[in-house]
Amino acid sequence: METSSDPLARVLRGAGPLVVDPGVMTSVEDGSALHAAQVALFSELGARSAVIAPLRARRQMFGALTLARSGDAFALTENDLALVEDLAHRTALAMDNSRLYASVQSTAEHLQRSLLPALPDVAPLGIAARYVPARAAVEVGGDWYDCFPLPDGTTALIIGDVTGHDLPAAVTMGKLRNMLRALVCDRLEPPGDILRRLDVISHPLRRAHCDLHLRPSRTRIAPQLAAEMRQRRPSTATAGVARR
Repeated sequence: METSSDPLARVLRGAGPLVVDPGVMTSVEDGSALHAAQVALFSELGARSAVIAPLRARRQMFGALTLARSGDAFALTENDLALVEDLAHRTALAMDNSRLYASVQSTAEHLQRSLLPALPDVAPLGIAARYVPARAAVEVGGDWYDCFPLPDGTTALIIGDVTGHDLPAAVTMGKLRNMLRALVCDRLEPPGDILRRLDVISHPLRRAHCDLHLRPSRTRIAPQLAAEMRQRRPSTATAGVARR
């Protein structure tokens, strides 16, 4: 492809958009696979004229866009290049946006999974967990769980959620989880008291998370804590904060 004179190969190397005469292309001797595929396509479409434009955005080359006309339709000319180039650029931007979004979602999911703990052996209790992000437009975010033994021999179980389905939500989740774990281990207080302390110290974190999402009415941090598993009688507490 680096030395091919085929219009498609030239566009993929950075040229274009180019007006192409399919009839002339069939008479050009070029042994490249790209040339053979392009000639076969034009032959199948019965193309009389064509324009090939690069799919390029943010210094990334994604491929090429080929537009062809057949039959009695007006032939594509140099006057159509600006329109085709704009169409190709918008298409490439959409492709790149999709690629970037997928990359961010993948990073968020890997980060979230790395922050989820290995569950401890707290016999006679049996603890199991499974994290499966939804395979939809929103996949990952601030959901988390935690379980760990406390210095006094009791067990803490935490399930929480930070509003959002992106990398900032996953980062906020990690910060909140560490804050709550430290409070539980340090204070050894009833769950309700611990959550009240968390509510106070997490105000700056909630404001920062709110600013990132630009949705103050939907910022919510809702952990659930179950501690003091003495004599199989757990003490529990829930908390949620909604800013309107």
